[in-house]
Amino acid sequence: MKLRSNTFEEKTRNLLMACILIQLSHESCNTLSVTECRKKESNKSKLFQDVENGYLTPIGNPKKTEFVVHAPIHKINWRIECKSMETLTNIMGTISWELNFIDKINEEKYCIVLSDKLMCPYFINILVKNIKEKKLQNKVWFGNLKQFETLLKQQIKKHSN
Repeated sequence: MKLRSNTFEEKTRNLLMACILIQLSHESCNTLSVTECRKKESNKSKLFQDVENGYLTPIGNPKKTEFVVHAPIHKINWRIECKSMETLTNIMGTISWELNFIDKINEEKYCIVLSDKLMCPYFINILVKNIKEKKLQNKVWFGNLKQFETLLKQQIKKHSN
């Protein structure tokens, strides 16, 4: 598996690999239909990297998400976005734009993993307001990498035999 160009994304990938026994890994899934077909191929736990979203960015480029994790044994079918910008410039606009398309993804949960620098009260208050306005409280989760690790471990424990 190749290393990610973004160290925050690499930390997130390493966390996923440490918490979930990933049996199959797919790099760069070009279409949503390919991703969905690969999910259905088996009950093995899968990690997809750079997965197409089915919509374009505001400047017209295909939008891709860093990771999709499909682990049926743990009832995990999550899309994971890593946000680690050093400044708040344009990051809220980007997230707000992405939240407009949550209904176009097939995954049960949309996880936004934020760097610790983005976990400031100002940013979090705007994010919470945006999620509430779009009525996405049941679909969207956000937090830092440590909170994401806790979420993963709770989900695994909850659905372990």
